[in-house]
Order: sequence, then structure tokens, then C-alpha cells
Amino acid sequence: TSRAEARREVVTRAINTSFVCNVLLFFVKIVAAVSSGSISVVASTVDSGLDLATGAIIFITQKVVRRKSPYRYPQGKTRLEPLGVIVFACVMGVSMLGLLQEAVAVIVKNIATPDDMALVNMDGVTAGILGGNIVLKIGLFIFCRRADAFVGGNPMVEAYGDDHRNDVVSNILVVTSTLIAASFPAMWWIDPAFAICMCVYIVLDWISTAKEQIQKLAGLSAGPEFLSKVTYLACNHDVRVEKIDTVRAYHFGLKYLVECDIVLPEDMPLKEAHDIGEQLQIKIEKMEDVERAFVHLDYEWDHKAEHGDPYA
Repeated sequence: TSRAEARREVVTRAINTSFVCNVLLFFVKIVAAVSSGSISVVASTVDSGLDLATGAIIFITQKVVRRKSPYRYPQGKTRLEPLGVIVFACVMGVSMLGLLQEAVAVIVKNIATPDDMALVNMDGVTAGILGGNIVLKIGLFIFCRRADAFVGGNPMVEAYGDDHRNDVVSNILVVTSTLIAASFPAMWWIDPAFAICMCVYIVLDWISTAKEQIQKLAGLSAGPEFLSKVTYLACNHDVRVEKIDTVRAYHFGLKYLVECDIVLPEDMPLKEAHDIGEQLQIKIEKMEDVERAFVHLDYEWDHKAEHGDPYA
């Protein structure tokens, strides 16, 4: 229990720290966007604003998950966490597509009316803001990665870590593209062109993240390594277990739901068979990646797969 509480504390600290820093960076970046007139800096500012919106989604999701409701949600609400990540990804993707359209419009306008072109300005304030943002985001990325490793994987912390990583890369490129566009007016197109590239990268990255979480919600199977661990545990659970009939493990939100069918002697008393199955269930549910386990007892193995085989 203390270990679980420590993990929850680390997750909460990582999420809250990221959210507070994103609030600070968003308001500071507004100054940089106004000062520079760069579409790349605007894109970075919009990205920070979306971090706040999605951070609020994550914060609310964490609160809802922790609020116990054993009668309405007997298996808990942990599946809300990947749902929060999916909403996060959708908001980011749609918003970046809108900004991409704006960057294309800037290029078209500047080509059509070159005499009315707005030049990019990179002064000390803008450079200082963007440079400080890079340093802070590097620190947040390292913090979230360590927190994610400590808790054994959490989609919310991982999502924040990915976002901080993206911000480090994008802001380095923002500084570079804005400096070039400000120093060489003839190369004005680098600024909106980079904004387009940044938007495309963020959209593709979050599509990948959303796809991974959707697969988990849909019941993606565990890998062979995890299934082997469960099978080994069942085989060595008790000498009276004659065979392992079926072992299944698939995502039930963040963690796995495990189904294990074991074969016991036909004439074994019910009490004895029940105790063997219950103890195996307890062992499996103690595994770190297991949300829930079901152990089915049988006396033969020459039959179709149990529990609603989708291929039956």
C-alpha cells in the first residue's frame, strides 16, 4: 500500500508541476509572440495554450479516477486515464491543423503582396523567453521520464513527458528559424515553413499516441513475454495442477485482465480445488501489470476455448 501511495504521489507531483510551468510559459510566450511577429513563435504559443487545456483535462481525469464509486464502477475508473490521453491528442491534432492552415495563408499572402509583407523581429526579450523555455522544458522532460519509470508507466505522465520533449525540439527550431528570418529578410519564408513542419510533426506524434491508447481500450493482447510469465507462474503454482489449458491477458485500460484455465484431477474435492484456484488468482493479481485475474478450474482439456472465444 505504501508503495502504491508513493507512486500516486509521484504521478500527482509530475502532473501538477508540469501544469503550473505550462501556465507560466504560456503567458510569457504571449509576450514573445507579440514582440516577434513570428508565425513560428505564435505556433509555439498556441501549443503552450493547448498544454493548459489538455492539462486541465488530465487534472480532472485524475480527480475522477481517484473518487471511489464501488457500486457504479466496481472495477474502478482507471480506463478514464487513456481516454484522457485520447482527448488530449484530439485537441492537439485539430488545433495544429488550424494553425497549419494559417501558416500556409501567410505564405500565400506574402507571395501575392510582397510590398505588404510583415517582417519578423527577434529582439533580446524574445530570445530570452524562448531560451529560458528550452531550459525549463528540458528539466521537466527529465523529471517526467524519471517519474514515469518510478511508477512503472503512467499514460498521463508519459503524455506530459512527450509534450515536454516536443517543446524542447520545437523551441530550438523556433529560435533558429526566427533568427534566420529576422536576420535575412529575403528568407522570410523559413518562418512560416517551419511552422508548417512543426504542426505536421505534432499532429503525427499525437496520432501515434492516440492510436496506442485506443488499442489498449479495445483490449490489445499482452505480449508473449508477459503471457509466458503468467503461464510459468500457473505451472509452478501447485504440484496438483495437471495442465494449463488456456492463458489470456489483454488490456483492461492501463493494465491487463488475465484469464487462466487450469486442469485439476477429476475426483478432487471442491474445497481443495477452490483453494488452489483462489491462491493462483491472488498470485496473478499481485503482478504489477495486472488489474484483475480470473482462474477457471477444469478436469479435462479436450474442448473449445472458454469464456466467449471470439473465433468460436
